[in-house]
Amino acid sequence: MKEDFDTLLGSTGSKYLLATIIAKRAAQLRAGLPAAVPPRSNPVTTAMAEMSANQLVWGNDLVPQESLERAMIAAKAALQPAPAFANDEPDEIFPRQGLASAGRDESKRQS
Repeated sequence: MKEDFDTLLGSTGSKYLLATIIAKRAAQLRAGLPAAVPPRSNPVTTAMAEMSANQLVWGNDLVPQESLERAMIAAKAALQPAPAFANDEPDEIFPRQGLASAGRDESKRQS
């Protein structure tokens, strides 16, 4: 593992920069962004594997974290199925046992 760390450190030249890059990438992975390599046991290890495979790019001219998160949320929302009651959504939905407690009298219901 020390050899891997030394290799990663050599690509950044700074322990602080290396820790920052790995931590930010791990946070992106936890937020749902896809991994560039097969996922490992945890997001930090996956981020380190991505860096070892030269799959990470870092610098000041990159897309901000907030923009990535917004894009990911929008992509996930686009994949969600439409609601079952798309146009005629009911005003109230109660479980059968909760009708009386919701101010409804179950004895008046027709079967």
